[in-house]
Amino acid sequence: LHSFPTRRSSDLLPAFSAKRRKTILIAVPEALMQRVPEPGLWAGATLRLRPKDRFDPDAVGRWLIEAGYELEDEPEYPGNALMHAQVLEIFPAGALGPLRIAHAEGVVSSVGSFDPARPDAGVPLAEAMLDYVDEYRIAPDPPGGGRVSLFDYAPAALLLGDAGMQARAEHWLRTLAELGATDGPRSSQFLSAADWARVADRIACPSGDSSAVRPSRMQERNQT
Repeated sequence: LHSFPTRRSSDLLPAFSAKRRKTILIAVPEALMQRVPEPGLWAGATLRLRPKDRFDPDAVGRWLIEAGYELEDEPEYPGNALMHAQVLEIFPAGALGPLRIAHAEGVVSSVGSFDPARPDAGVPLAEAMLDYVDEYRIAPDPPGGGRVSLFDYAPAALLLGDAGMQARAEHWLRTLAELGATDGPRSSQFLSAADWARVADRIACPSGDSSAVRPSRMQERNQT
């Protein structure tokens, strides 16, 4: 069970793209209208480091910069990291706390959590999972391309909306238009009104709501 966007989309979308388990996603229309990277682009968006893994400081440093990390900041906040001679201290994006990754002679020697205020209070871990700080770095705006709707991650999913869904969606579309986000360079970041209309046709809403969109034909067939 996931809530979106109370968690970063870059925390949730890799799990959806992997399709390893059934998932319930709860989201508001404003979040669903934001375009996200194509599912296949997440494959290289996570760096996993385990004890005995190869560790190339230069290669790791380049990956961290590309992923949006600040490499000269104390790891007090997500996205900050310090690269010492044989230790990487980092607060991974989406993590609850910082990690310390020790390495020697090109090999990871240990991975563990740590508290900067209590350096000896760390807990050993099996691996470190480092994700991109910002998903926009994975799929930039055109001409880079590669941005799709969240609905493309689960084209056969059952979609349910509450009584106020359509009114809220229409209000957000008007807001985007007023902000100039529906045309020009920013238009690639959000669904258009036509895009949303096609999605809304798949969403089943309470039958007693006058603003509800009709169930999709596929859902009607499943109900008969």
